[in-house]
Amino acid sequence: MELAISFFQALAHSAIGFFLSFIEFVTARPKSVTDRVIVITGAAQGIGKEVAAKFAALKAKVVLLDVDSEMNARTAEEIRQSGGCAYEFTVDVTKPEEMRQIANTIKDHKDLGCADIVICSAGILIPKLLEDNTDADIRRTFDVNVLGYFWVALRPSPSTFDRRFETSSTFATGEHVAERYPANESKLAVKTLRFFVDSVFAYRLLTNLPRLIVSVFGREMGLQEWLLGGQNSQQQWVDELDSAVVPCWVIFVLHKAFHALFNKDYLTTQKLCKFLLDVAWEKFNIGHWSEVNICWRRLHTLATYLQTMHLWAVGSLKEAMQSCDKGLILGAPLRQFTLTTIATQIHSELSAVEPCPLPSKCSSSVRDLDKTAIMANFCVGITLRAEVKRIHCPSLTEFEREWLHSVEQKPVVIEGALDCWPAFQKWSLEYFLKLAGHRTVPVEIGTRYTDENWTQQLMPLHQFVATYFGENESGDVGYLAQYDLFEQIPELRNDITVPEYCCLVCDADNVDVNAWFGPKGTVSPLHTDPTDNLFAQVMGAKYICLCPPDDSDMVYPIESGLMRNTSQVDMAEPDFDAFPNLQKARVYETVVGPGDLLFIPRGWWHYLKSMTTSFSVSFWFRPSKEEVGAI
Repeated sequence: MELAISFFQALAHSAIGFFLSFIEFVTARPKSVTDRVIVITGAAQGIGKEVAAKFAALKAKVVLLDVDSEMNARTAEEIRQSGGCAYEFTVDVTKPEEMRQIANTIKDHKDLGCADIVICSAGILIPKLLEDNTDADIRRTFDVNVLGYFWVALRPSPSTFDRRFETSSTFATGEHVAERYPANESKLAVKTLRFFVDSVFAYRLLTNLPRLIVSVFGREMGLQEWLLGGQNSQQQWVDELDSAVVPCWVIFVLHKAFHALFNKDYLTTQKLCKFLLDVAWEKFNIGHWSEVNICWRRLHTLATYLQTMHLWAVGSLKEAMQSCDKGLILGAPLRQFTLTTIATQIHSELSAVEPCPLPSKCSSSVRDLDKTAIMANFCVGITLRAEVKRIHCPSLTEFEREWLHSVEQKPVVIEGALDCWPAFQKWSLEYFLKLAGHRTVPVEIGTRYTDENWTQQLMPLHQFVATYFGENESGDVGYLAQYDLFEQIPELRNDITVPEYCCLVCDADNVDVNAWFGPKGTVSPLHTDPTDNLFAQVMGAKYICLCPPDDSDMVYPIESGLMRNTSQVDMAEPDFDAFPNLQKARVYETVVGPGDLLFIPRGWWHYLKSMTTSFSVSFWFRPSKEEVGAI
């Protein structure tokens, strides 16, 4: 009886809270925020960042407060590049003296003055149940989520804020976290604080439900929103599975898994998801990957969604992150749904609890290299050697006439064509670890893919960097090679653009974009591809040598099997006794560095070796959709 009473009390409390928030939302008179001063804590990433960008788009002056100075500065710069007005300050919201100083700085700033709206988005969530948290964990949670709110909204000075607007707490609710988290209790404490402030001060603090924030700012955020979206879209997603391919009993199990998740029966959800993923995995391993029906990959995506949601709900963020990324790697997007946004949100929560710092043995700095000395160490003994020509940013007409469609296609290094890429200012090992340190990626293990001991392994990006970059005592080589990392992590895709030269042949949809990321010493053996390639070097340097298609017999291709597009020759140490005709081959060489764009015509043999930590992007472009040979 007591349990039933408690349940209905909790239900009534939630209903009343939602109703009051809804009334506050729909009855508020529209107000322009043009040139208003909007102060946002926790603005460097997550919801705070999204809120800041929205207000900036509405022509407000946004003031970004965050303890992470580097990410805060990047967020401010992104807003300014988008035409917004942003000011950033580094501050720890748990320290009242810092908050008083920042409040006075904002008030006395010649372009700012009194804040019109203050949005408290700073907060932490430690993904452990209340009984599993240490005293320090709980103290830190309440310092940031409750006292931090108090120092921001109340302590500086009531005169700091203009009372024509409300001071809003973005996350003053526990709905978005699992039960029995300290963060849950801390947010409920903030909601209680609101009623005290209403009765004492002349200005009001609003506590908003997350889904109301979603309706205002146009983006789904948090576990509850994704669960609600799944309930509303379940049948629409399942309808994308062709019943002629996926048997009805599998679809029945899928519906049962959805039902278990939405009813918080996580044990049943886990068992059914494992079964569904095993069914999909079995289909993946019958025949060639390219022949797998897309419906099985969509089933894998839906089972991954269910598995990820239940892991997220119980606070297993690492496991949820791994599940989501594996779904992105193996599954296929549905027309109305992908896992990318869920992965970004989980990573944001996980990295707030467990940052991924750059290991001390690693460095993002790259010293200048002597390109002539590098080229002297390769292709020793081959007499017909020449350096690849370099040109500065040719027009589309010139590139098409002289290189792309010339009678005798040759490679060429284009300089200056990538200067607009944000990647050159943003990308570093530190940036990758902060943006995607917990993301799971496929890594090739071995010096080259032709070696007998070569293999592949899925691992978190931070493990990949810690294991294979810097001083690697084992001597093993790891390489994230020929992988569409930008589909999995769209934030990186925003830092590059498809070179306009590709548009001479096809539209952007017919361009295959792949990442090549690894430490010094990674090798792609001499091989050939059936498509034209624009190879962009973003970080570090690579040695590249190329041979024309007419010299194919001289580079000794592997005669049978799947690697007939690969040479038997090691261009770093050519064996002329085993391959005597190699001495007659024509070789074109270059060392590409940041900003270089190398055109590799289809059919040309090419060998690549990284001289430093390196990140490259290849753009394979062709007139029509056709299978592209693997590097």
